[in-house]
This record gives sequence, structure tokens and C-alpha cells, in this order.
Amino acid sequence: ERLLYIDTLMDYASSTSENMQIRANTLATMNLDISTYSPMYLKVAWRNGVVQKLKVDGKTPTRFSGKANTATDQEVIIYGASNIKTIDGITSCNPSTIRMSNCTKLTKLDIDSIVLSNKPVRTIIVPPLTPGIIFAMPTKHPLIIFLIIKSPR
Repeated sequence: ERLLYIDTLMDYASSTSENMQIRANTLATMNLDISTYSPMYLKVAWRNGVVQKLKVDGKTPTRFSGKANTATDQEVIIYGASNIKTIDGITSCNPSTIRMSNCTKLTKLDIDSIVLSNKPVRTIIVPPLTPGIIFAMPTKHPLIIFLIIKSPR
């Protein structure tokens, strides 16, 4: 834990190179409540040149807030994906695609009311499911979920 904390504090690249991407479609303020397994500094890139870095204590969610500079297809990147436990507030991004294949320990992602121009999010790319992962998703809309399958070594 101490090494992860110091590595993320000092921006040591190998500790945060795994990321999660969201294709956001809003000019409104986006809020993501993120919790991690260990204390660390987590970074969210809201747009080119705008990166928010906050301390996450490893116990309670920390709120990240930012705005996109375009109303359609703005890439939001969350660094340190392999240590993320939960993410709430994805709805505020109005996403069209969520790429979370590096979130190998994620236990909760609330995607209950995500819609884009009256159409639901179309693509979610997830890692091999961690036992106990919870997806809260709409039942009235079709959703494409891609599972990344790793072959046994």
C-alpha cells in the first residue's frame, strides 16, 4: 500500500498506466464518485490538458468533478483502473461507450439510467468478471457488453 501511495503521489507511470475510458456526451459538470482498494492519488483527465488529481483514502468514495469542452464524444480517462473498487456517477457523463477492461477489481458500476439522445449506451467493454461484480442496468433497453477473455497461462 505504501509503495502505491508514494508512486501515485509522485506520478510514477507504471502505477497508473492502466486506465478506463468513457466517451462523454455533455457540457454539464460531470461527477464521478470513485473508491479504491488502497490509499492512492487518482487522476481523471476530463479533456486535453485538464487533469484532476485527488487523494483517495481507500475507504470512502472521493468525488471527481469536471467539464468537457465538447458536447459529443469527449474522452474522459481515469488512471489507476486496476485499483478501482467502485464508480458511481457515470450517468453524469452521458456516455456512449465505457471501456473498463483494465478495471479488473471493480465491484460496482451504476449504469441504471444512462441514455444518449433518447438511446441507451451502446457499448461497455469489461474485464473478465470479478466474482460478485454488480451491474445496475436498464432492462428496457438492449445493451452490448463485450467481455475480455484472458486465456489461462
